[in-house]
Amino acid sequence: MKKISTIIFSVIVSTQIFAQCIKSIATGDYHSAMVLNDGTLWTWGKNNYGQLGDSTTSNKNYPIRIGTDTTWVYVAAGYGYTMAIKENGTLWAWGKNQNGQLGNSTNTEQHIPVQIGFDTDWKTLALGHSHTVAIKTNGVMWAWGNNLYGALGDGTNTDQNSPIQIGTDTNWKLIANDGRGTKAIKTNGTLWAWGENGFGQCGIGTNQNISSPAQVGTDNNWTSVTNSLNCAMAVKADGSLWAWGFSTSMGLSGATPTQVGSDINWKSISVGFNHSIATKTDSTLWAWGANSLGQVGDGTTNSVGSFVQIGVNSNWSFVDCGYNFSSAIKSNKTFWLWGDNAAGEMGDSTNTNKLIPTYLYSCLTPIDTTTNPTDTVNPIDTTQNNASVHDIDFNNNFKVYPNPVKSKLNVKSISTSIIQSVTITDVIGNTVYRSNKGENEINTSSLSKGIYTIQLVFEGSTYSKKFIKNE
Repeated sequence: MKKISTIIFSVIVSTQIFAQCIKSIATGDYHSAMVLNDGTLWTWGKNNYGQLGDSTTSNKNYPIRIGTDTTWVYVAAGYGYTMAIKENGTLWAWGKNQNGQLGNSTNTEQHIPVQIGFDTDWKTLALGHSHTVAIKTNGVMWAWGNNLYGALGDGTNTDQNSPIQIGTDTNWKLIANDGRGTKAIKTNGTLWAWGENGFGQCGIGTNQNISSPAQVGTDNNWTSVTNSLNCAMAVKADGSLWAWGFSTSMGLSGATPTQVGSDINWKSISVGFNHSIATKTDSTLWAWGANSLGQVGDGTTNSVGSFVQIGVNSNWSFVDCGYNFSSAIKSNKTFWLWGDNAAGEMGDSTNTNKLIPTYLYSCLTPIDTTTNPTDTVNPIDTTQNNASVHDIDFNNNFKVYPNPVKSKLNVKSISTSIIQSVTITDVIGNTVYRSNKGENEINTSSLSKGIYTIQLVFEGSTYSKKFIKNE
């Protein structure tokens, strides 16, 4: 997600390598998906429409790998459905399909990835509540799905269950998609909008729905835009932040872009259903809006009427909102989530809401122990929700067992290499065990209950896995 990011009610277009091992990340309404640099695809969260792609409709509160392919490069998530692009430029989709939003010429729900047509030049996607917009490598825009409010931009209100070309322009750069409308930026920096406009969320000064792309003002210095159901926000090249549409929780009401405050150091922005997360050029994290489920991340459930800084860290590099939850990546290659967790949106093997940014996964090992403890949570009590690791096995270089463990943890390298050192850290990055003896059996009886990361050094490289201490 460069930083246009799309939303179903949330930002759902994915990142483009914001961390070394994560190639693409997307948050939908109540589920998430990511592609790692090894080309594997992982999903977690709500699965009532098969949006996780694992051939079931059962929720997963931990990341699961989808299939065996290692050629995924990009993923996007919407309201109950997911789409992804492979290295060869082919497009794949799965999940809810009531309005043809998958684009496979049917309106039938799909529980595993299915290829959409035969084209091999898909570049980026924006998924909404029930319509999809995409850009190909030639800069041409395509759309399909629900068109009741004109969200496809083809000048009609007719649904389409397969991709149709929108106009003839070849300079579309970024797209953002919400429940019933679309925003886009061209390569010349101009901003465009169409679809539902009852609250002025198109930003063109009226409240009538629009079925074809309409330019928002005359400025040509827009760099990113993000959509919610009834409002939108965008950043200009000068670092100023602008908003329009309607949101009681965020205090928005207006049919044209209005500058938010006077700061000119905004870098990226993402809007959920009724909250927003942003970063500044100094890499600090900021949020405002509805907060009943902790989606703002300030440690409370009180709504926040204007942007407040979250924690004191200045190493945030990417943000993305789901419906009522938030996610972010730090420059130290760690991935964090907070907010609603009823369907397993946090991916931490629990269903407990998180009121502050909570660590899920590290892209580099060992984890950066300079992480500020105020941006973490205490070790998870594994007596709740029958939590288990469901090992996020992003590497197969070694095994740890039993997992969960009581008093003795066995470590085994898959190769014949000798383990040079072992380090165990808790969820806030504190080292609780270290040995340079290359042990294969570790006494864990002194560890408190919780989730830990074990880091091994062998063959001159460092590898890590999570494990649970139960008793």
